[in-house]
Amino acid sequence: MKTIAIVHTVKLDRKGKPRQNYLHRLNAAIELTKHHKIDEIILFGGKTRKKFPSEAKVGQNYLKGKVKVPTTLETVSKATIDSVLNIKKLIKIDKVNKIYVITSDYSLERFKFLYSELYPEAKGKLEFISTKDESGLRFKYAQKFYLAYSKLVPEGGIIAKILQAIFRNGDLDEVKIEKLAKSKSKKSSSRKRDRFLLPFRKGNRRKTFIISSVTLLLFILIFGSFSFFYIKSFDKDLPPPDRLSTRNSKLSTTIYDRNGKELYKFFKDENRELVKLDDLPEYTKLSFLAAEDAEFYNHKGLDYPGIARCFVLTVTNKLSAGHLGNFCGASTITQQLIRNTLMYDVFGNDAYERSSLFPSIRRKLMEMTLALKVDQTYSKDEILQMYLNEVYLGGQTYGIQAASKEYFNKDAKDLSLSESAFLAGILQGPTIYNPVSGTNPELGINRQQYVLGQIEKHFQNDNELTFENIENAKEEELKFVFDPGEIYAPHFVFYVQDYLNKKFAEEGKDENYFQSGLKITTSLDLDLQDKIQAEVTKSITDYKEKYNVNNAAVVAIDPNTFEIIAMLGSANYNEESLEGAGKVNSALSYRQPASTVKPYTYLTAVRQGYGMNFPAPDIEALGKVYGTVNADFLYEGPMTARKALVRSRNIPALYTFELVGQDNFLDTTTKLGIESFNERKHLGELLTL
Repeated sequence: MKTIAIVHTVKLDRKGKPRQNYLHRLNAAIELTKHHKIDEIILFGGKTRKKFPSEAKVGQNYLKGKVKVPTTLETVSKATIDSVLNIKKLIKIDKVNKIYVITSDYSLERFKFLYSELYPEAKGKLEFISTKDESGLRFKYAQKFYLAYSKLVPEGGIIAKILQAIFRNGDLDEVKIEKLAKSKSKKSSSRKRDRFLLPFRKGNRRKTFIISSVTLLLFILIFGSFSFFYIKSFDKDLPPPDRLSTRNSKLSTTIYDRNGKELYKFFKDENRELVKLDDLPEYTKLSFLAAEDAEFYNHKGLDYPGIARCFVLTVTNKLSAGHLGNFCGASTITQQLIRNTLMYDVFGNDAYERSSLFPSIRRKLMEMTLALKVDQTYSKDEILQMYLNEVYLGGQTYGIQAASKEYFNKDAKDLSLSESAFLAGILQGPTIYNPVSGTNPELGINRQQYVLGQIEKHFQNDNELTFENIENAKEEELKFVFDPGEIYAPHFVFYVQDYLNKKFAEEGKDENYFQSGLKITTSLDLDLQDKIQAEVTKSITDYKEKYNVNNAAVVAIDPNTFEIIAMLGSANYNEESLEGAGKVNSALSYRQPASTVKPYTYLTAVRQGYGMNFPAPDIEALGKVYGTVNADFLYEGPMTARKALVRSRNIPALYTFELVGQDNFLDTTTKLGIESFNERKHLGELLTL
């Protein structure tokens, strides 16, 4: 009784060899022979069909005439059906003990259905093994397999036992394999006995190679000449490379308290802070180089091998579609910097556009030309510093410093190797890999692991980057501390913003100061602000029920310098209720000041030499003259101004206001910075109440 392994399906390249992304299925078959006694391996292969939809339709019609096909399998091709029918012909089921069917995850259900419908006799003897389709997976038996394949397929097929012998006897050299092939090939001339149904592409390889090489050289010569003269035609229109150091990037404006504590950061569209390259850890720089351009310090602005590779891949795969797409990337860090700055300044978002073939080629040639010029104008460190300050890292975050604060709430100089690799990793797809807005956070971690692998590949043992350091970084758990952009002393911050808006408007300057990278130090003391906030919160809690107190406002001013050292516009800035009115700055809002104006009235009297002991009568007769009364509807008779102020009597205050005069009163309040009374002169002596 035999045990057979069947592999569906291994597609071949133009040379007749298995394509790299199908080799994992072969690998699964060979691994199977290590754990089970496999008598025969049957491999079905074929070339990728360009007209797959029509082929699938044939397969669909073929099946519909025989069995009921689930809607999920309606795209099965005729070739796939034939492979199962051929198995039925090749294998005598009564002489088989076990059949292992190896295919991909994607095709597993399809083959389960086909075998159950087309080969019911094998039920009970089938075991399905699925493998993941991983493009570019390294096949550890590939070298031996290619060698065996090249020797054993002149007639278009080979016996599986020969392949088994090769894999099970790893010491077989090329000579022994060739002898084995010749000795066995005579017995396997019949296609019915072949167990490897692999097509073979015949032809004179040497002749093909010569023709291809000559064609390629001619193409390079013609294309190179065309590019040279084409570039010359627009060279005069290119922005000068020295503009990189003079252009104004959009920078965030930051407001600080008097002790340097950050209160808030203003920006429009782009949140960016500049950082010097010398302030960054060496491994942070290497993380971005490993992710984007490992040969940055070795090339002159362009990666010529990468450009050639991507040109061939892009043209052969995308030219028929009429656009370049994003099939391959070979842009150096210098090119990316130019695209994000000089090219963007000229073309806007079209600098990144790839939908139109010829405009894209023109922009790419301009970009490459500028890259060569920029590399000659600036040092590598200068280019890398500009790049790290310009690069887009998700949301409204630009540059490594802003990204460090956004994701880890720390300065870029304090990043770990693991954190640096993460930021370098999300650069390729800021929307996809973004841990804040991305749909799958694991994608960012996977990308980070890739970057660490690239660091290990290119920079291990450079600048103390040991294998142990890199492995520890791979194991380090990232702790994201997302900075939501909290505002400290919010009413004061927006008071400063309004002040700046007016100041810039008066001076006729650009009012978009929040894109200028200003560092604004204010008079506010955040520590005092926090203490006042705590006291107000406690007072509201204590008096809310008893006195129906819902809100409060405080302004603390240094009497010597008139500087605002604390401003609390409401008890709770985030309070949404009408009573709390958190967003309203009550410290600046117009309100009836009531008896709080009386000290200014008596201060005016003091300024005029009256002192505080002059008579200020509290009598009913004066109340009738002024048409008002005291709050308690009583009169206390003759008293001094000092006593009248302490007891907050209305009639003496009106008497004093009339004594000093409205103009003198307004002069006092104006000098104290209170200008709102000037707009209410029509109230007369009632201003003091």
